[in-house]
Amino acid sequence: MKIIVIVVLAIIVGLVIIGGGLGTFVSYVGKGTEKIKQNEKLQDIKEQISTTINSEIEKSDIVIKSISESKNKCDPSYPDVCIAPYPPGLDCGEISYSNFRVIGSDPHGFDKDGNGIGCEK
Repeated sequence: MKIIVIVVLAIIVGLVIIGGGLGTFVSYVGKGTEKIKQNEKLQDIKEQISTTINSEIEKSDIVIKSISESKNKCDPSYPDVCIAPYPPGLDCGEISYSNFRVIGSDPHGFDKDGNGIGCEK
């Protein structure tokens, strides 16, 4: 600690002797303090941005997970609507969809005539 005080005093004395005077030293220290405050503000802004970005990433991960989970609960034979996989078997009267695409195996039997359209009206 004594060494630091001696070094600081030597710098002050050196500035006064060189001709810059004590005012130059105080001005120099003031600018350094200002820079530190600016750096602290920048660090705060960076942390706020990082927090916001991480929060948005978490939200998008939740949405993606939700979409993925809902797709797993939907039978792929009916790509335009979400109908639960078989079993249990469903009839057209038990769902709220009509005239939707049917591809693949059609486990519920919504496409009775085989033309690729389920629950035709």
